[in-house]
Amino acid sequence: MSLVGKDKLEVLEELKRMNSAELIELREEHEELQKKMHEAELDLEQKKSLLNTVLLEKDELSKRNSDHKDIMLEKERDMADLRATIAALNGTSEGRDSELERRVLQLQNKLEDHREKMTKSREHIKKQNVIIKDLREQLENGAGLGEEEREEVIAEQKVGYI
Repeated sequence: MSLVGKDKLEVLEELKRMNSAELIELREEHEELQKKMHEAELDLEQKKSLLNTVLLEKDELSKRNSDHKDIMLEKERDMADLRATIAALNGTSEGRDSELERRVLQLQNKLEDHREKMTKSREHIKKQNVIIKDLREQLENGAGLGEEEREEVIAEQKVGYI
């Protein structure tokens, strides 16, 4: 019986050693996978940041492109106005005076439209400056508030000014 018990003990010891080796190997593999996962998460964060930067640059370029298109359209309109004025000046003496009067009225109307747009733009800028000033004051006054309370004040102001 002692031989059978001794054989069983040897088999158990061998199983313990094999399980221990497997356990060590699995732990090392787990640590390696954890490390790879952490590296992948860092890589993902970097790529997200890069993507956000690229999207912001894309938006800025789109805005510039739109602004340039608007400028080009305005210049084309101005060129058309100048061509019409030159054509009116080159016309016959009878038709020239009436054409010139018509062109002067068109240009005066256009000038008035531009003045109205400028006035509206100035008013909008003034309103924006008041909003910015109010928000700054509220942020300065909210310095004693906690982060959540400050964010709530900012959110309320955004909703109030929209």
